[in-house]
Amino acid sequence: ELHEIGEKFGRVMSAKIVYNKGNRSTGRGTIRYDNL
Repeated sequence: ELHEIGEKFGRVMSAKIVYNKGNRSTGRGTIRYDNL
């Protein structure tokens, strides 16, 4: 699911920020989104 969400919303800054906050504890989501 993380990969699919990244492809769909990774380009959206707002969704990017929200996703980063949601996965701030893991850090994996933030890194993936930053790479996108």
